[in-house]
Amino acid sequence: MTISISTDKKLDQKVAIITGASSGIGRAIAVLFSRVGAKLALTGRNQENLAKSAVECEAVSPYNLKSLCIVGDLTIKSDIERITKSTIDTYGRLDILVNNAGIAALDSAEDGSLATLDLVWKTNVRPGVIETNIFSTVGLDAKEVMKEATQSYPLGRGGQPQEVANAIAFLASDEASFVTGETMVIDGAKTVESR
Repeated sequence: MTISISTDKKLDQKVAIITGASSGIGRAIAVLFSRVGAKLALTGRNQENLAKSAVECEAVSPYNLKSLCIVGDLTIKSDIERITKSTIDTYGRLDILVNNAGIAALDSAEDGSLATLDLVWKTNVRPGVIETNIFSTVGLDAKEVMKEATQSYPLGRGGQPQEVANAIAFLASDEASFVTGETMVIDGAKTVESR
């Protein structure tokens, strides 16, 4: 199925918060949302990378919109409240929340600290293996992780950030207005294989 959302203004003037927008999947989502007309509040923990995302978003915006960049940590309640308030104060409303932030930790549930496990669960939404820089944050080589995915995933490969962004943009658009309470698994059929 081909999604035509990348060329149309499907999110025209909708206001979206995109968490984890400083790199990887979040940056891909932000750029796509900007291309299809959304007003953006980008959040992440790294100001410099958020600014790079914002520049990319402005370059593809059909309205040359500047994104609101808000540095914050989603494990801190006051940061979440500040992100939401700043977005509504700036744009007057909030239409879409893309909770994309993610972190990686090599600790296993058995060997790791409870604090590390709690942080990972508080922050992450877990898709399939998607090629991003999250692997390097814990000392893994992304190319090696993706090579392993080619051997263990039914589709014979891991995913790309743009593939996740396309699905999220569809769900956020009016084209998905009758889709409610659905869990969309974006994992290259890995879940199906494990059944």
